Amino acid sequence: MKDRVTVGRAPDNDVPLPDDSTVSAHHALLSWSNGAWFVEDMQSKNGIWIEVGGIGHRVAGKVRIDVGATLSVGRTRLALNTTAQPEAETVSFDDTPALERRPAVLLQVALEDNRIRVQMSSSRAYGTRYTAPYRGEDVQQTLDECARLMASANLDRGESEGGQGAFSAKLRHIGTYLFEHMLPRRIQERLIEEDADDLLLLHDPALLAVPWELAYTGNEFFCLRWNLARQVALDEYSAYLKPRRRRRPPRLLIVANPTETLPEVQEQAEALFESLQNYRDTADAVYLSGRRVERLDLLRRIEESDLVYFVGHAEHDAENPENSAWLLANGRVTCGDFRQLRTPPALVFANGCETSHEADWPADLPVQHRACGLASGFILAGIENYLGAVWPVAARAGLTFARAFFTHLLLAAPIAKATRLARRAVIEDHGEAEPAWAAYTLYGNPTRTLTCS
Repeated sequence: MKDRVTVGRAPDNDVPLPDDSTVSAHHALLSWSNGAWFVEDMQSKNGIWIEVGGIGHRVAGKVRIDVGATLSVGRTRLALNTTAQPEAETVSFDDTPALERRPAVLLQVALEDNRIRVQMSSSRAYGTRYTAPYRGEDVQQTLDECARLMASANLDRGESEGGQGAFSAKLRHIGTYLFEHMLPRRIQERLIEEDADDLLLLHDPALLAVPWELAYTGNEFFCLRWNLARQVALDEYSAYLKPRRRRRPPRLLIVANPTETLPEVQEQAEALFESLQNYRDTADAVYLSGRRVERLDLLRRIEESDLVYFVGHAEHDAENPENSAWLLANGRVTCGDFRQLRTPPALVFANGCETSHEADWPADLPVQHRACGLASGFILAGIENYLGAVWPVAARAGLTFARAFFTHLLLAAPIAKATRLARRAVIEDHGEAEPAWAAYTLYGNPTRTLTCS
């Protein structure tokens, strides 16, 4: 066999991928050199990605690949199955545009009479509920400690004595409390043994403020161990929506710096928009910024879009949570406005401070009046997926997260996996003491992909 293997959409490639429109005509070149295989990008439109340790790395230059390495070429994943010399053995690939996935593990968490009741999906014909005491004051103290840690980390960013190690140790301490005191012992044991990739957390509104993403198993935080998403369990509630027109490619609306007070954010959002031009076959991106963002026009554009990315100032109103808003140069778009959407997008990613911060949802309040923050405004509008930040996020780290998130999403990764890989990208580029990786909360279906949204 020859020592050069080409991959691409054109039929003259050694590995042709004619059914993947995100693959360039001549996309990748694999070559045998000095006893090893190497891969290089043939100036493709969407690039080549290698997954190492659960993190996707874009190929730059000529990169060695080892046995079992997984390459993402457009939406197709390729796995090298041999390291043998080309004269001795044929190189083969698994090329599967959509890999089979195990069902997400479902973790149902309810709060009843000062007890946490938890049920985890089972392979048996029955499921067992386990309980643990709920100590509200201790939980609130832990939440306050977490908020102070995040505020301090945003100011410090690992520069003080102890730096990254001190932040990580404190966050693991908080996460250990959440894992050991918010979940019954048997559930803890089952989660540690669980080898599934996806975790869906279905919880009561009263448990919205708990940072489940940061629960620590002793080895890993939930949000780094699993492709994690939440859903809120609402009694007898259904949003009445008009059918959303499905577009191919889907329309992505980018809304940046509408207050015109964050020049760095706008510059980086423009860089993100430019990078997304490489994925025009996968998403039709539209960019809107500054004073051009007006309230009624924005709401109309949101209803006409499939995906929305907002990066700018947001405000959580603690006294009147339904008045929480995205801030504009000439006004604000409130939680109440979002609740009135009749055709909400498939995904809203609100990359602003406190865009997932929620006040307590009072149990005695009718569900239709329970919007207690921006996230619940979209949830009650019937949105499929919402991604936002509970705490402030630095502009550069936020851009790193957003770029990694959209890159993986547009290359057909499920939304929750794209979120987890974006967290990993922040840690890799900025260090674990950069709190942005821990700031985001995803509501929706962890296995949902862009193509099926």
